[in-house]
Amino acid sequence: MYFSESRYRPGDATAVRTFSGPTVEYVMEGAITQRVGAQTRTFSAGQMADVVPAGTASTLMNLSGAPARTITLQVYPSDQPRVVASGPAAPTSKS
Repeated sequence: MYFSESRYRPGDATAVRTFSGPTVEYVMEGAITQRVGAQTRTFSAGQMADVVPAGTASTLMNLSGAPARTITLQVYPSDQPRVVASGPAAPTSKS
């Protein structure tokens, strides 16, 4: 199991990444846009982003003009690495 807090400045984005277990993000402050495949959704403080299944590429972006903060929870097999693939940072445009 993995648990962390992340802070995103306006315009920040994670790399496109794939994890060995399911991942869920809870938005503590601000708003975060989550891209999973071709689907992009924005979640605000107090909302939980969609659960990303194991083996699915995803990214988080702060497309707002204010800071954002999330809590991440991942459950992954103990005999596998947490991150199985990571690419360049996602573009931070809404297109």
